[in-house]
Amino acid sequence: MPVIHSDQSISSQLAPTPDKSDTNIIINLESLGSLDIIDGKQRYAGFKPGRPGWDFETVYAFTPIDQFRTEPINPVTKDERRLHSIISSLLPPKSITDTLIYSYHDTYSLSKFTIDGNFFFKNYKKFWETGDISPFFLALILCICSITLRMYPSESEPSLKLISEVMRMPRLEYRKAIQEGIAECLEMENVMQNYDYTLLQLLVANQQNYDVMLPSSTWMWNIIMAATALSLGLHRDPSYLSLPKEEWQMRRRIWQTTCGINCLISHDQGLPCQLDFRGSDCLPPTYDPIIDGSSHQDCIRFEFCNEFENLATKMGDVYCRIFSPRRTEYCLVEELDDDLELWFGDLPEQLYLNEYETEISSVWWQLCIEAALCRTLLILHLPYFRYQVRSKDRAINACRRSMHTLHVLDAYGEKLQWFRYFGRMWMINTPVVSTVAFTLYIIMNSAEANDEDWHLIESTLVIIRRTPEFSEDEMMPKACNLVEVLLKERSINADARERFRLFSAVDRNWAWLNGYFTA
Repeated sequence: MPVIHSDQSISSQLAPTPDKSDTNIIINLESLGSLDIIDGKQRYAGFKPGRPGWDFETVYAFTPIDQFRTEPINPVTKDERRLHSIISSLLPPKSITDTLIYSYHDTYSLSKFTIDGNFFFKNYKKFWETGDISPFFLALILCICSITLRMYPSESEPSLKLISEVMRMPRLEYRKAIQEGIAECLEMENVMQNYDYTLLQLLVANQQNYDVMLPSSTWMWNIIMAATALSLGLHRDPSYLSLPKEEWQMRRRIWQTTCGINCLISHDQGLPCQLDFRGSDCLPPTYDPIIDGSSHQDCIRFEFCNEFENLATKMGDVYCRIFSPRRTEYCLVEELDDDLELWFGDLPEQLYLNEYETEISSVWWQLCIEAALCRTLLILHLPYFRYQVRSKDRAINACRRSMHTLHVLDAYGEKLQWFRYFGRMWMINTPVVSTVAFTLYIIMNSAEANDEDWHLIESTLVIIRRTPEFSEDEMMPKACNLVEVLLKERSINADARERFRLFSAVDRNWAWLNGYFTA
């Protein structure tokens, strides 16, 4: 297949001369869009590219962007005015936007598996110089700004206060407004009809804003994300599509990340996955110094990203079995456990948790791998905790390791504060479940308990109570109170059962422990 280096579409290059009888069919097919290669990059597979820009004189005087327009282009359509309004109300001044954008690419470990940096910065620069932007790309900029805002560890951060003052909204309100702006951008670009490379990157990146998204929105964007990835041919290895070689690595990375996200979200809802990572012929990504950088830490970062995405896919397999409406045979649990054990044994040495590690980014990557694996093991084995010896041993070991991750996280304190947002839910909540499960196990098997076990529970409880992520979580004090009752009574009495009943229905993680209180 020839490589097209213009705005011509592959379909128009290869299509035979049609008979008159085929005209209507071809018109209908072309209305679905086509694959375009521009400057050696796949850019658009739809039929409505929007590229409006504005003269700064048409923007309100207080608009943050008014000083950056260099080419006067007046809005002439309703959609252009809507896009203009979104920029005026939601996009910070260039200096602030630059800081948020570059912080995302420098701090968010998976950014090189989510955003095509070369494509992004080329279009980002073009926007500030000319005002030339599409609704999808504006939405992507806003999405990244929202993710970076989420990274700030405290509302008292001076730079965060400045952003809130400039945008005239506190952080949470601003991030929710950004989601509304993103939804409006997608509507303008006919998201249900236009499958776009920028759109896919947006939908993948925006998963990190799940804390300000409605669950229904998360599921809907997940379906569109899967359809977009398939329509762009990401399931096929780019080497088979005669695409430029410099594009191969990013396509493979975005495909791997898309599959992991789709698998987790789908199976978490008890629904089938739309993408088959293992069934596609797209090859796994490899280290590329042009994309990743050439330092030793850059190499480790790539290994982390690659293995974390692999683990996400395996976690999706676990979700598929455990959250399936069908009964799961224990032999399938054993197969999944074998696969996880094999994967963990093959990890690069630099990704095993080492509490004496001095490189902060490496500490974080190690913690992410360890915490995600512990969570996966607990999801897999806690339902069989009391009835299968293998699950009991694996779950107890995972509980100890999970509590240890919280100790390491606490020991590094402020050094990890800019990373913690990434594991705010799954990394922090799992040690709490582990503490309750481990306490129950120790009480029911008191003959096996020792002083170290009791000390681990008590010290973890102290850390949980001072962990900032739990300060506004209503469930954590109740879980801690339950552990304190269990420690005091050293038995599962009526008071403990009642305390558990009051909060266990809120998060289904606790349902795995119901056997202790109902048996």
